[in-house]
Amino acid sequence: MFKTLNKIALSVLVALFTLTLWAQNPDSVTFVTAKAVANAEKDGIVFNNYLFEGNLFNSNQCISVLEIPAGFHFDIVIAPDGRLERTSALAAELNAIAALNGSFFNMRTPYGGVTYTRVDGTIVAENNKDVPTSFWSRSIRQNGAVAIL
Repeated sequence: MFKTLNKIALSVLVALFTLTLWAQNPDSVTFVTAKAVANAEKDGIVFNNYLFEGNLFNSNQCISVLEIPAGFHFDIVIAPDGRLERTSALAAELNAIAALNGSFFNMRTPYGGVTYTRVDGTIVAENNKDVPTSFWSRSIRQNGAVAIL
């Protein structure tokens, strides 16, 4: 009797586990099982770069992930207004461990961010729909993001 109950409990557990796997979004499974094509580590911060060729969101994707330990202090730095500044140059100037280009920006004067950016509650850049490019079919650019979790 006890063995039968154990077998039933195990069968139910396996069935529930299988259902949770079945319920996963295929894109989520694709991402979490991907192998990084490039990686680096410094001072506890880990960089991983993933390339997907048509198998994530039905499109080609290049996704970079910085894993920052909980409690690690970091600063958000905005490039000076009116100047075109390379992310790598700004990082070198500040001796940064890592740097992200977190927004789209205007390549012509007046330089600066063209997508909504807010740092510590202060709006640094508004959505700029006046930039003469074809991608402004929506008021907010929705296919790129910087997320700190």
